Amino acid sequence: MPKKEYFEELLAYHCAPVLKRYKVSNMFHVDYEQLPNVDQLVAFYNNIFQEKHLRIRVFYSRKQRITVLLYDEYELVKILEDENIQSFLRRFGYHIFTIDEVFDVLGNKLLNAEDYPHEIGIFLGYPLEDVCGFIEHRTCQCLGDWRVYSTVDLDSIKEKFQKFRLARWELLKAIETGLHIEEVVI
Repeated sequence: MPKKEYFEELLAYHCAPVLKRYKVSNMFHVDYEQLPNVDQLVAFYNNIFQEKHLRIRVFYSRKQRITVLLYDEYELVKILEDENIQSFLRRFGYHIFTIDEVFDVLGNKLLNAEDYPHEIGIFLGYPLEDVCGFIEHRTCQCLGDWRVYSTVDLDSIKEKFQKFRLARWELLKAIETGLHIEEVVI
């Protein structure tokens, strides 16, 4: 399968909630050898997504694996402006809260850290309480696209997870019929 089609399938499956504007960002991991031309693909799609304010960022690791993150620039900036989020991220070595700066710190951690940086949940748009709940090993209340630790409005969260699943199904079907990602992005 040509790499562009494979990349679009990965985007459709893993990032549909972002492409449908239900979520701020999503990521996936893939072996570098499966996408050796990832930089060209990212440049191509960043150009296409630019007017939609969507961006792709690639992070490398020592394990010959890459992490691909698709995010909504505007929505992520809003998250990073939140004082509670900034206070939380300071505990993990983040001190400047521009997208480029936090991604530089995150990229360094993904490349060099022994443990996975669990604060990444913030950049994926997970609620702060759920990111803290995961880090602190609290009791999980609901499992879906992320682990939910808050008991506040579980029905709403479950509806969100259902919306995410439907978005995946819709985008994968669209790709199967021959459409390209740029034709299905909202």
